[in-house]
Amino acid sequence: MKNILTDISLEKTVQSSLQLDAEKKARKKHTRHTIESVRASVESFGYKLISTQYVSVMKKLDISCPLGHRYSVSYSSFQVGARCLECAGLKKHTIDAVKQYIESFKGYRLLSTTYKNNSTKLDILCPKEHLYKVTYACFQSGRRCPECAGNAKHRLSNVKRHIESFGYRLRSTTYKDIETKLDIVCPVGHNYKANYGNFQKGQRCAECDDISKRRTMPDGEEWEPRCRQTKADRAWARAVKKRDGQICQICFSPSKKLHAHHIESYARNPELRTKLSNGITLCVNCHYALHSRYGQTTATRADLEEFTRLKYF
Repeated sequence: MKNILTDISLEKTVQSSLQLDAEKKARKKHTRHTIESVRASVESFGYKLISTQYVSVMKKLDISCPLGHRYSVSYSSFQVGARCLECAGLKKHTIDAVKQYIESFKGYRLLSTTYKNNSTKLDILCPKEHLYKVTYACFQSGRRCPECAGNAKHRLSNVKRHIESFGYRLRSTTYKDIETKLDIVCPVGHNYKANYGNFQKGQRCAECDDISKRRTMPDGEEWEPRCRQTKADRAWARAVKKRDGQICQICFSPSKKLHAHHIESYARNPELRTKLSNGITLCVNCHYALHSRYGQTTATRADLEEFTRLKYF
């Protein structure tokens, strides 16, 4: 009796399973999309279905939006809200569209001939013929020529010109950034390394600085500073420059920035402060370099002679 009941129960289970499978197949057959149902759904949103065949919900279809923009999308994506990318402003830009936009700003020109995405840098020429690189996204957000804005990366020629304006000489032949050390020669021939950022802040030759610090006043004697803007001081400076023909007597540069230098220290020799024989005309670079090496209050005639030999012989 027990076996008979077991067989009946098993038979009912099998029949129930077969019935469920049949219902699933019928439901699947009933809900399968056709090209007509897909077209009706697409066109109910004002879009137009261009494709003439429908394979599955994952297969892309050619669709035209209400404004006539043609694009491809799967029916599954369309059902969940994927619409025209161009209308949504999400369509990938073409090189022609990018060129048209950039050159709509007066004087700018796009030199790149290919466009990958808005994160890839493009070659652009500004109205003043400065060539620079910028991504399309940054250009759209308002970033223009960094050189015109005063934010351009320093060029080797500009770095060299600035360093040599102080009487120093740049030996490095390449420039990377303000943190990379450069080979520099000071006005008296000492080789040292410094990055451009520190040089701009005033870092100079350490050896010259060390020499200057060692040259202290005798027996701890201190000199009080004295204003050099008296009539006598100004008259003395004009007379020295006139006597020397308005030319630096070390580098013989007719610089507009000339100083009258006291050969024997101004601080140590008050009796010689206005003596014409105690003056010599130096350009600002030579004057700065001399005091960098021999100190502000300790220079002598012997120092001047040594400085001249070190610099030019």
